[in-house]
Amino acid sequence: METRESPSTGFGWPWFALTVAFALHVVDEALTGNARWLRPLAWFYAVIMLLNSLGHTLVTILGHTVAMVSVPRPAPGFYSSPLLFIGSLWMISRLVKTSRIRLALMAT
Repeated sequence: METRESPSTGFGWPWFALTVAFALHVVDEALTGNARWLRPLAWFYAVIMLLNSLGHTLVTILGHTVAMVSVPRPAPGFYSSPLLFIGSLWMISRLVKTSRIRLALMAT
C-alpha cells in the first residue's frame, strides 16, 4: 500500500519559498548589471527549461515516463509548462539577438 506524506510533513511549501527566493535573486542580479559570464549559464538554463516544458507535455500525452512508470493525466507541471516554453524561447531569442548586436559592434 502506498503512503503519502501529509501536507504538513511534505516539502512543497519550502520548495515554493526557495524557488521564489531564487527568482527574486535572479531578478536582482539581472537588474543590477548582468555580467558577460552569465551568458553560457543563461543558454544552459533556457535549454533545460525548454526540454523540461516539452517533457511535461510529452508525458501528459503518453501517460508515462518509461513503460513501467505511469503518471496521472495531466502530468504534474503540465499546466505551467507553456510558461516555461515561452520563457525559454524568449531567453534563447534574446541571447541570439544580443550576440549578433555584440558581434556587429565589434566588427565596426
